[in-house]
Amino acid sequence: MRRFRPLLYFVLTLALLYTFKQGFYQERVIKEAPFPSPASSDHTFFVEPEDGREPVVTALREAKESIWLKCYLLSDQKIIDELIKAKQRGVEVKVILEKDPYGGSKLNYKTKRYLEREGILFRWASPEFALTHEKSIVIDRKQAFIMTLNLCSSSFKNNREYGVITACQEEVEEVAKLFEADWKREKYYPQEPNLVVSPQNSRRKILGLIKRSKEKIWLAQLLMEDEEIIAALRRATKRGVRVKLLLASPDRVPINKELPFREEGIQVRYLRKPHLHAKLINFDSEIIFIGSQNCSAPSLNLNRELGILLTDKDLITRLEKIFVKDWEKGQER
Repeated sequence: MRRFRPLLYFVLTLALLYTFKQGFYQERVIKEAPFPSPASSDHTFFVEPEDGREPVVTALREAKESIWLKCYLLSDQKIIDELIKAKQRGVEVKVILEKDPYGGSKLNYKTKRYLEREGILFRWASPEFALTHEKSIVIDRKQAFIMTLNLCSSSFKNNREYGVITACQEEVEEVAKLFEADWKREKYYPQEPNLVVSPQNSRRKILGLIKRSKEKIWLAQLLMEDEEIIAALRRATKRGVRVKLLLASPDRVPINKELPFREEGIQVRYLRKPHLHAKLINFDSEIIFIGSQNCSAPSLNLNRELGILLTDKDLITRLEKIFVKDWEKGQER
């Protein structure tokens, strides 16, 4: 019997490891459900260029304890001034910006000098990500902004953009924890089912929602170049889902000139004015995604990005009206 003890111990060890692994996997699946929880009345949204800076400026002015801001680009002087005023009245202000935006813009370096001169806590985004393209603000750990827009003057004047303001405490906490992790450059695994986070779960969640759609998928996107998303949309049309894709003008985004699915049942139009920088997807009028994620492999797989899934019927109805208006203005090529 003694001869078999090592083998017995080895088998028992494997069994324990398998049990632990299965338990860990099940716990992660339970904690991070793939689809959103039921609707609440804790969400509002704003749309650009119609609403201008006011939603953001008002929140910054009313902050009492803390402002945590993470953005790809921050150059709007009025927003910068409000951050400085908040710091001067005793609010903790922390800012994370992308150090090397695409195209080599140095706007964030100028902003960094402004903020640090006023004693605002500042850090460059973690190099762990190809880019930090997220656009979010946490106010007093009581509300969070999840946006498609960079904080630049063009976003408020010339672009079609969306911003969601959530007061749902679970969502606010998740955005805050994500900020803390990126501030400390630590790993963080999102657990809130309504949030869509790159690189951890954006691809899985968006593909899952496309796969389960039955009637329609409406997309308003800066661009469309992710092969897996394109393939999923093709499959959706083959099972009878009506797909509308509204894109930015090829004059602004040349890659939009070459689309591989014109004859495959996907309706495509281009919005020239305002410039379409938003990222919105409507699944069956039941769930709407709004976030920083573009439909590209780097955005879904490599960047730090943040979006939210909305199920509030009133918000969906209002967002659909904006999409329809833009769709009617859109042009076919």
